[in-house]
Amino acid sequence: MKHITLLAIAAAFTLPMQGQVIFESGFEDWTGNTPDGWLGVRTSVGFSDSVSQVSTNPHSGSFSVRLQNRLLPTGDHRRFTTQPLTVDSGVTYTVSFWARGFGDVRLGVFDGRPGNGYSPYTGYITVANGENWQQYELTRTVVVSTSEAEFILSVKGTLAPDHLIIDDVNISGGGSGPSITSINAIQFTTDPGGASPLAGQTVNTGGIVTANASNGFFIQNGGGPWSGIFVFSTQNVPARGDSVTFSASVTEFFGMTQLQNVNDFIVVSQGNAEVVSTITAVQANTEDYEGVLIRVNAATCINPDIGNNQWSMNDGTATLSVDELLYTFTPTQGAVYNVTGPTRYSFDSYRVMPRDANDIEVVTNVDELAFASVMLYPNPTSDLLTIELGTLDSRVAYFLTDALGRTVRTGSVMAARTNIEIADLHAGLYHITLRTDNAARSLPIYVIR
Repeated sequence: MKHITLLAIAAAFTLPMQGQVIFESGFEDWTGNTPDGWLGVRTSVGFSDSVSQVSTNPHSGSFSVRLQNRLLPTGDHRRFTTQPLTVDSGVTYTVSFWARGFGDVRLGVFDGRPGNGYSPYTGYITVANGENWQQYELTRTVVVSTSEAEFILSVKGTLAPDHLIIDDVNISGGGSGPSITSINAIQFTTDPGGASPLAGQTVNTGGIVTANASNGFFIQNGGGPWSGIFVFSTQNVPARGDSVTFSASVTEFFGMTQLQNVNDFIVVSQGNAEVVSTITAVQANTEDYEGVLIRVNAATCINPDIGNNQWSMNDGTATLSVDELLYTFTPTQGAVYNVTGPTRYSFDSYRVMPRDANDIEVVTNVDELAFASVMLYPNPTSDLLTIELGTLDSRVAYFLTDALGRTVRTGSVMAARTNIEIADLHAGLYHITLRTDNAARSLPIYVIR
């Protein structure tokens, strides 16, 4: 039942109900060769007869407008825009119009938004109905409240004899808008391969931006499992802490669920707090936390360079890769770190990605004080490893990992002196991590045969 509900939510992503009408044009009134209310400053049709009055077979009234793109059908588009209109931020506007003839048309809006001021365009509609009229509806969401907005009919590939003929344009806004799909609904899955139940569908969603990459950004709804996701987009570059909404398609990219083909992107607010989920490395290696901003505490660097700009650490529960895609850091083998960042899945492994220097905390002074009296011997050793706590008066857990980061021994030091059997281990370098409730320390151990 849960998955049926989620699919129903995604299917509810439909055009908004019409609200207040802000513009109507039946192309009945012309000033010279120009239809009233059109040819705003963003128009780029380019030739004097590319926009012309048509009196034959109008949809209603006496006239309609012919749009002719003189470039080849495979060439660039040309903009036919309204005069400036007053619009409100966050409102989705529906542009309804009738068309006939032959050509491709799509919708955009100029509202002065950050960047180049233009919204992303809708996909092209191909009109190929000759003399027969057909009604179309397209929507765009405004980001900036302004009295200088221009709605754009972007035209390409028009063909003689009629090219593209438009009539009875209506622009309205303030309707109910599309349904919202949560990140949890997108990410939660029981599929063994981790695929989203909404893969291939278009959703309207949003969240708080937690990280930026060169090819997109991460967003999150709250914290915990299934709360984060990566958004593939090079056109939209929000800041960390921005609350954003947009529509996008849900896709699977080599096993990682992500959003792409972003439209109607809006920054709702700025400076929002990030939610960090403090978890263990074994939890970070699961589908549940893909895309989530996490923190793994007291993890020992067991390999400072595993290739592909990554290093590995182990907090006693599992080994986790640290990816330097967002921030480059040179770790020290055997050092202990608290590491924060969003997670991603790539090349069959999960990894955490620190975003800046604040995301990597070296665990030093408190460890040195807590473990100053602790002794481990003999080292190298062949059969037994002895741990003496000295003056440390606290429960201590230990984790022994091999050179590949695999945990080979775990347990607790229950007395002032504890022996660990290692006679069955192969010769080589190991690391033992000692951990209390508030501190951790890692040391190399050499097993000889």
